[in-house]
Amino acid sequence: MTEQMPGELIYEYTIQSTGATSYGVPALDALLSGAADIPPQGARYDLAFQGPIVGQRLRGTVELAAPPASGA
Repeated sequence: MTEQMPGELIYEYTIQSTGATSYGVPALDALLSGAADIPPQGARYDLAFQGPIVGQRLRGTVELAAPPASGA
């Protein structure tokens, strides 16, 4: 579902998921499909996305990558 926000449209973007890192919990696809339950302590995932961004004065690619896992 797309919700229209008030104001002038300044850009549009289309993103696709390019990865997910789980931290001691079930894989994200298992959780989303219902094959696994959310653990009582919750779940933590880093998600990565990439896709084009276009506007009247803006053109390019947006990439949001998960930060590297720290050793701490």
